[in-house]
Amino acid sequence: MKLSAIQVDLRVALLYAIFGGLWILLSDRLLAALIPDVATLSAAQTYKGWVFVLASAFLIFFLLRRDLILRQTAKNNWRESRDHYRQLFENSIDAVLLTAPDGSIYAANPAACRMFGRSEEEIKQIGRGVLDASDPRLAPALEERARTGSFHGELTFLRGDGSKFPGEISTQIFKTKDGFERTSIIIRDVTERKRAEEALRESEARYRNLLEVAPVGIVVHSEGKIVFTNPAGARLLGANSEEQIIGKPITEIIHPECLEAAQARIQRMLAGEQGLYPVEDIYLRLDGTPVNVEVMATALPYDGKPAVQVIVTDITERRRAEEEIRKLNAELERRVVERTAQLQAANKELEAFSYSVSHDLRAPLRAINGFTSILARRYSANLDEEGQHYLDNVIRASVRMGQLIDDLLQYSRLGRSGLRHESVSLVIVLSEIVKDMQGYLDELHGIIKISEGLPSVVGDITLLNQIFTNLLENAITYRKPDIPPQVEISHQREGEYVIVRVSDNGIGIPSEYYEKIFNIFQRLHSEEEFPGTGIGLSTVKKAVELLGGEVWVESQVGEGSTFYVKLLGG
Repeated sequence: MKLSAIQVDLRVALLYAIFGGLWILLSDRLLAALIPDVATLSAAQTYKGWVFVLASAFLIFFLLRRDLILRQTAKNNWRESRDHYRQLFENSIDAVLLTAPDGSIYAANPAACRMFGRSEEEIKQIGRGVLDASDPRLAPALEERARTGSFHGELTFLRGDGSKFPGEISTQIFKTKDGFERTSIIIRDVTERKRAEEALRESEARYRNLLEVAPVGIVVHSEGKIVFTNPAGARLLGANSEEQIIGKPITEIIHPECLEAAQARIQRMLAGEQGLYPVEDIYLRLDGTPVNVEVMATALPYDGKPAVQVIVTDITERRRAEEEIRKLNAELERRVVERTAQLQAANKELEAFSYSVSHDLRAPLRAINGFTSILARRYSANLDEEGQHYLDNVIRASVRMGQLIDDLLQYSRLGRSGLRHESVSLVIVLSEIVKDMQGYLDELHGIIKISEGLPSVVGDITLLNQIFTNLLENAITYRKPDIPPQVEISHQREGEYVIVRVSDNGIGIPSEYYEKIFNIFQRLHSEEEFPGTGIGLSTVKKAVELLGGEVWVESQVGEGSTFYVKLLGG
């Protein structure tokens, strides 16, 4: 039994009184027996009294000092304990409420204020009502706390804004240093834990649903047997129930062709190697029928043993579809070869026909040119003005016919010879073209300006010559009367492509003809206004498309035109 401080003090005082009385009685008798002389005895007793007084004073000082130190130490310990408790109270992440026996709340920490959405004064004013949530288990819980002195459980609580939250509550009765009984109530908001538990339940539910529809098997490495399968897995293997599959060794469900590789993958996966799946295997049904499957697997302990979880998908229909596609591709390739051969034969026939037509057309054309030349040389002086006019028309028509035949042959030959896709400098191509046209430009006092920095493009130098020769000839041909032609060649980058701009100061093109001018034989003017065959721009378009590019025009009537050629940069 632990004594109080007063009881200890009384016991010390009693012991001191007994010790002092015995000392006085026994010391006097001992001195009387030892000293017969009365004067000496009186002096000795006086000295003895002073020694007792000094010893008593020292003892009292020591006891008082020790008591003071003990009291100060106890006070400091109490302060430290109080400060430590106050820090725990103030900084706790859980709500802490201190209540009196009548249920009133006399202290609430900051966490409680945040949790209930109320100030400490509001909580104190409301009292136990702050705990009166809609949870019907609250009253029995508080009754149990009153009966047993403590309670622990989960209840629903109400915030100041009316919202509810789940909380884990613990109560404990304690006594203050003054002996008063109090109750501490600790509440932890478990909203996030509840959400996590709900998410886990949903995940487990989804996993169970997945197990119902996805073929799944688990192979235990130590035994090499199936220890689990879902109904879909049983159906895949031709079983009526999971029990028919569980316990079977994998050697009975994996086709011999795939067994060795599958066992090696399992060993490597259990050893920690990753990236071994997905793979395609062949499984065996219970009746021995093979089934094509796609397998995904992951290492997953099962009942404390190393195991592999296998997700299997029946790909029989996919394999059948792939086989059909393979057959169709083979048939398509065969047809492509046949059509290519037919097309090559047709191209050869067309080429032969072109040369034949050229030869057959040129024979009478040469005769016409020959006879008209003889007429002009021998009989021109005998012809009147009308006859001379007709003869000139015949000569011009035969020349135009020859040019038309040449243009048609050139157009038909585009792309027949093998195209060369190589890096070609636009500066070199355009400089050669301008050099060839320089004499004609000088006659017209015209100018062709090539901007600096023209890049290279990927193309065929022959086709590039045809493209820009036709564009520059058109720019010079369709000029304004009495105004020298001015042509500028520039470029711009667009990603990996180069767009070459050919701009002139000519007569311009109406917007409704932007597309039509690239059609063969499409002319906007008569032969008398501007000479030409109507094949130049169609040749440009075909050549650009053979190089994998685009060509288009922007123009304003009377202001000139700009042709754009988009080609892959070199």
